[in-house]
Amino acid sequence: MINKDFRRILGVFFALIILVSLTYMFSSYPKNTFLPDAEGKPQIKLNDYSNPLLNATAYLLVVVFFWGLGYTFTRNLRLEGDLFTAQLAYIVVGFSCFPIISLILSRSLPIPLDIRIYLVLSLMVPLHSLYRRLSENPSIASSINFSKESLYALAAVLLSCSVLFLLLHGSYVYPWIEDGDGWRHSAGVKYLAYMKTYKLPEGLPVSHTLEPYPPTYDGVLALYHQINPSCQFSMKFMTAFIASLGVVGFYLFAKKLTGNMDLALLGSFFLSISPSYPSHFLWAFSMGYVLFFPALYILEFVGSDRRWVLPAVLQTASLMVVQAIIAPVYGITFLLYFLVRSFKKRRFESQVFAVGAAGLLLSLLVYWVPVYLEYWGQGSGKMDGIDELYGEEGFAAFLRFGAEKRTYPVEDFFFAKPYGNIALHHTVGLVLMGLFVLSVVWALVSYRKTLLGTTYFIPLLLLIALFYFTALESWALPIYFYGGRFWYLITLPIAFFSAWGVLEAKRKLDKITLIIGDRKVRPLSLIFLSLVVVGVLWTSFYPRVQVQTSVWGTDFFNQVPGHLEGYIALLSLSPDTPVYPMCMKDDMVLGMDKLSRPWDRDILMFRGWSHPWMRFKEDYSGPHMLERTPEEIHLFLKSKGYSHTILCAECLTQCIHLEEDEKKCMQKYQSFANNLAAHPGFKIIYQGTDVIYQIQ
Repeated sequence: MINKDFRRILGVFFALIILVSLTYMFSSYPKNTFLPDAEGKPQIKLNDYSNPLLNATAYLLVVVFFWGLGYTFTRNLRLEGDLFTAQLAYIVVGFSCFPIISLILSRSLPIPLDIRIYLVLSLMVPLHSLYRRLSENPSIASSINFSKESLYALAAVLLSCSVLFLLLHGSYVYPWIEDGDGWRHSAGVKYLAYMKTYKLPEGLPVSHTLEPYPPTYDGVLALYHQINPSCQFSMKFMTAFIASLGVVGFYLFAKKLTGNMDLALLGSFFLSISPSYPSHFLWAFSMGYVLFFPALYILEFVGSDRRWVLPAVLQTASLMVVQAIIAPVYGITFLLYFLVRSFKKRRFESQVFAVGAAGLLLSLLVYWVPVYLEYWGQGSGKMDGIDELYGEEGFAAFLRFGAEKRTYPVEDFFFAKPYGNIALHHTVGLVLMGLFVLSVVWALVSYRKTLLGTTYFIPLLLLIALFYFTALESWALPIYFYGGRFWYLITLPIAFFSAWGVLEAKRKLDKITLIIGDRKVRPLSLIFLSLVVVGVLWTSFYPRVQVQTSVWGTDFFNQVPGHLEGYIALLSLSPDTPVYPMCMKDDMVLGMDKLSRPWDRDILMFRGWSHPWMRFKEDYSGPHMLERTPEEIHLFLKSKGYSHTILCAECLTQCIHLEEDEKKCMQKYQSFANNLAAHPGFKIIYQGTDVIYQIQ
């Protein structure tokens, strides 16, 4: 028999082989063609960015990196479970430690945000352990058992893969990015992938999604993009992967918290089919929520061994530097966990308290304090949220901040519609919500067992549910906590309580048996479980599938009919083809897998902007693109290495915004387009509402 540590190292290959094989079949996207003409025939054929081998390789390397990072911080600690489950735990823990680790390496040392360097660093400890074990025992003859626990873990992985498949498939029903957040992330991801640092050029914000906004979500996506040339695929795939990883994280947390694999697996099922579980919408909030599960999972080990404090601190700090709203939400969740655990164990959980304090302090020292000192008061969207605290209304205005200022009626929870907001599907479903409500009532009625017993998972989840549901409806209260985001968060207590209630009901129904021949059968239990599964699939999963696979528009291209098609046509060019958008944000070509550089001051100033995005008239430094000559444009673009440029309707929109004379702007725009078409340095390769030129 070989040593347990070596068996864990060896076991990662089995885990990764299963993970890759389960995702290989749907790792090639996109497959569709767009731009139909009046007769329904495609005008152009988009480049097929799918390369299954490349996609699987990139996925494998990122997973190996997360695994190595998780192994590094928990190698000498006892992860409960068999060999296969331990490998999943390494991946989840490594992923949850990445945000703060990447900030320490990139901002504090600094070490480039490079997947090659990160892979080497993450695998140093595992390779050293492997070498040491081989030196002690060169024989590798051993049997690796596949236990019942492995089957449960594998089932959780299958649920995770189903989430990955649904979200990745849904994100490629159309070849663009949804709404503003995704386009801004494309600029952040491209910058990090190319420049390999979180630090920004002096005076150039590049994207809202980078500093001082926590940039670690873009950092995860950028690691994958360094391997895969498609920025859009990298963002869509990793966003789906992060959501799918949350199912595994929930399984590990629920299993550790309750000691019940049945509850953990059933809860993972309910979580994965919930309509309000994270979608394929590109934003950092979903990643922050997914990190709740590994953080709470590791907290369960704190107290049994002091060495668990380090990974717990790293995970807590990571949750403080992923997304601004997630940080206080997890802080309150952590406080509830600490209070309930201390009360039930009848002692002050000093190590848990130390984890929270140290994690918060680490995030402040590594990121928030330096960022605040660097950016406070600069305006232009840099620290608006903090600056508001010093405004006329002060802290009261900040507490009322939020985009979706509404409350939600009861029918929103019970009656799931097969349409709605693709980012936040505002519903739960009749059967799943009914199971949750009945389970909570059952827990309260059985308070002697559930609340006064020795275990603390029921009171903990009750308080978490109370907090999340109150925050969801908080627009009716004096303090508003950005309630709409809590549609994601409520899936945690709903999945947990629904699974607990179903298993409690099954346990009672199991007492009713029939004897058929020599066998005992439990017909009521079987009928009950069948009705539950069919019910949640029909009332929750079906609406989720409908919404996640529907066509969602994009807010940057709605002003002019046909405007979007010109940018879709860019997908016919090879990835990273240098394309200069004359008037549109660089985000638009970056999100279509082309290359522009919003971190280059000359490129911004030539367009007539003083910032990478246009907000007000004062953001223009001039002259506007329509005032430049074709010779001037050609000379500049050649000097910057651009091979293509796109003239779009945004030039006309900006002219009207600046001059407020639509007729004059129409004449100026038409004259500008005619001059470009007549110039020998510009060759038209696509013409519609927008025009794409190849620079000769």
